[in-house]
Amino acid sequence: MHLVQAEMHLLSKERTNVWAYGLVTIDRVVRFSIQVKNIRRQTGDETYIFAYPRRQFRGKWENVVVPDSELEEQIKKTVMAEIQEEISKDLYPIPMEVISLTRLEKTETGIHSILAIATVQICGLQIKGITVMRGKQGLFCNMPRYNKGDSGNYRDLVYGMTKAVRDQINQKVLEYYQGGNG
Repeated sequence: MHLVQAEMHLLSKERTNVWAYGLVTIDRVVRFSIQVKNIRRQTGDETYIFAYPRRQFRGKWENVVVPDSELEEQIKKTVMAEIQEEISKDLYPIPMEVISLTRLEKTETGIHSILAIATVQICGLQIKGITVMRGKQGLFCNMPRYNKGDSGNYRDLVYGMTKAVRDQINQKVLEYYQGGNG
C-alpha cells in the first residue's frame, strides 16, 4: 500500500476531451501529471480514461509512468475523490462583496480599455487591483497581475481555484460596475 496524493483541476468539457488534470504524488517521493479524458467507444458509449505522461520514442508513443494494477486502483480512487471534492466546491456560492470600485478615465492598453479597478472581500481576504476592462466581446475582469519580463506575458497574483469562483468574482464586479457604483 502506497501513500497516493492528488491535486486535481476541472476543465470545461466544451473545449477539449480532457475534463480534469492535475498532479499525483506517490509516497511523497515521485510526482507526475495525470489527465482524465472522455472517450467515445466504437459502440457510441462515452467513458473516461486516466492518461499518464507519454513520450515519443523511436517513432512510437509510450507511457512514461506505468503503475502496477494495485497502485493504479489507488491512483484512480484518489484522483476521483479529489475530482468529487473539486465539484463540491462549486455547489455553493462563496460569500463575497465588492468593497470599492474606482472608475478611471479611458486608458488604452493595446486592444483593451481599463475602465475601473475594484477591491473584493472573499473568504476573509481583501483582493485589490481587479480591473474592469472592455474588449472586443464586451466587459470582463482581470485579477491582479504582473508583467512577466519583457515577453508581454502576464501572470495572475491571486485567482479563484475553480471556474465557478472565477465566474462569481467576474459577475459580482461587473454587476457592481454596471449598477453605477464607484
